[in-house]
Amino acid sequence: MNTFFYISSTNTKIESSTIDATLAASNYWEPKYKSYHVGGSGEFAIGLASLPLNPFENYNLQYSNDKNIIVSSNALLSNRNEMVQVLNARSNISDGDLINLAYKKWGTQCLDRFKGEFSFVLVDLKSQLVFFATDHFGVRSTLYSEGKYGVMVSNEPAAFLSSGWIEPSVDEEHLINNICINYHHPTSSLYKEIEKLPPSHFAVAKFGEPITVKPYWNFSDSLVNGNDQDILDRYRKSLKSAVISRLKTDQQIGAELSEGLDSTGIVGIAATAFTNKVIYTFSHLCQRPNDANREEWQKAHNPILNFLKLHTNLNPVWTEKSVFAGKEELDRFVKCLGGTYAIPESFLLRKKLMKEKGIRILLSGFGGDHCASSQGFNFLSDLFQKRDFSAINKHLRSSNRPLVKNYLLLIFQHQFPTLFYQYSSYRGSTIPSHLRKEAKYRLIKKSLYNKYDIRKKLTLQLSFHHQKTLKGLHERKLRRNDLEQRLFYTELSARFYGMEARFPLLDLDLVHQAYNMPNHLIVNGQVNRYHFRKAIEGYVTNDILWHKKSDIVRPPLISKDELCDRAYKVLRDEALLNNYCDSERILKERKLTFETAKQICFIAPYFRFFRKNNLL
Repeated sequence: MNTFFYISSTNTKIESSTIDATLAASNYWEPKYKSYHVGGSGEFAIGLASLPLNPFENYNLQYSNDKNIIVSSNALLSNRNEMVQVLNARSNISDGDLINLAYKKWGTQCLDRFKGEFSFVLVDLKSQLVFFATDHFGVRSTLYSEGKYGVMVSNEPAAFLSSGWIEPSVDEEHLINNICINYHHPTSSLYKEIEKLPPSHFAVAKFGEPITVKPYWNFSDSLVNGNDQDILDRYRKSLKSAVISRLKTDQQIGAELSEGLDSTGIVGIAATAFTNKVIYTFSHLCQRPNDANREEWQKAHNPILNFLKLHTNLNPVWTEKSVFAGKEELDRFVKCLGGTYAIPESFLLRKKLMKEKGIRILLSGFGGDHCASSQGFNFLSDLFQKRDFSAINKHLRSSNRPLVKNYLLLIFQHQFPTLFYQYSSYRGSTIPSHLRKEAKYRLIKKSLYNKYDIRKKLTLQLSFHHQKTLKGLHERKLRRNDLEQRLFYTELSARFYGMEARFPLLDLDLVHQAYNMPNHLIVNGQVNRYHFRKAIEGYVTNDILWHKKSDIVRPPLISKDELCDRAYKVLRDEALLNNYCDSERILKERKLTFETAKQICFIAPYFRFFRKNNLL
């Protein structure tokens, strides 16, 4: 686990006090090593804070043999064996050194060769340029700030403040977005001048010149060779490889475990591959199953308890204490990040307990339903677009679905997409309906709501949500703001507790195979997610393997009444928040929904921080 920085300035010398202050921004997670390099006469500095969590993680800056290339990175390359062979490198070379060698051989096109999770900044002294990048889905982040006389790059948000690079100035529009829209807006700092490099992008700049940001990867279609069994076997092998490549560590491993396919699948593979390692699991509120909670939690606990019996090296962690962070812990988290990004309390859930168990590597099944284990919601739409009516008829008959009704819906969807979307957004607890409710119930004052076009922003998100094809659905999910934000917020919250999160279901090869998976292997008769179920067969119980999404019953982590009571108390107590929220109306009407109450509660610690530091 590394944090890095690069600072350049054409009008002032980079002082040692600035470097010390920049590195000090990472002290809260107790790095074991720190290193830095000052270039020229102090025109630039590059540095690294490190707590190595895998055998190939660099804990110092990486120099080329001629000292002309310097790399500071936070990387876990899943294809390192392939890179070692191509670059003729020693087998125990660090991932940072591999990045260095790859850049020396291919320049910025080295990004075409990398697979895995990475972010880095690189200085090329010979070409007089700085080059930085982040991985394909944004598992590891890179931030930057471009000033009049130079640029700063880092993956530690508070470093931009501790270094003195920026003076904290709250961006009101970004603040309003966080109150109103939550995941559905682009990831943005609450302060002006800090930018986040988008996933699958890189940036390059000659010394003293502006930064140019470019994409280096996009989704690609490819022919799938072999029969159905060959395709499923390759996918199963890739899934196993994705899990194993992210768990080569001597550190303690923990895993988020629900009763769903994604988490049980990867935990089952990990437990089978590493039988000599104890893997701690953390489920829901981590309440020990007993008579007191049996009625509420039994349906959620039973599938998990039966799954745990399959693998003797899985050790479930139960507690009598609350796994919520609490006000003091939240305030400390906000302070350590300098109030730079508004991160919901839910990202700290269970992590204090994980730290108490010594967890350093956190295994997560998040990201699977964005593509790798996605349901075939747009399967019939794909077939209709291809006019493959025999396949549609076969599927509808095998799943006992009414022919006429479904054909009418398909015609409606393709001939009148706007009307169809408006219709679908009013159905069920879908993301469109949540967005519609957010647009309908106004949290902030009307003047601010209109000033920042909140309804227009929500409407744009609604239009982006609608896709006609399964590939379009996968692209939308993998490009959607909530994926990038959740990965970024997980990275920061895990680091706060000295941990690093790993996401096997966002493995590039796995995603590529799922993206090009034949539709009939995603939806096979009445079985959805068929390809993923076959890939995890033998690793999970049969009950989990063949259950439907509707079979999963889990109580909310907090009741609506309790959450709303907390929100109303925040509105009464936090005067600064009342400058933005329409508190008088909300307290009078008392009509908060679960989602809107959650918005108020999650933004409250940031207003406390701004008030204490006179930032608003």
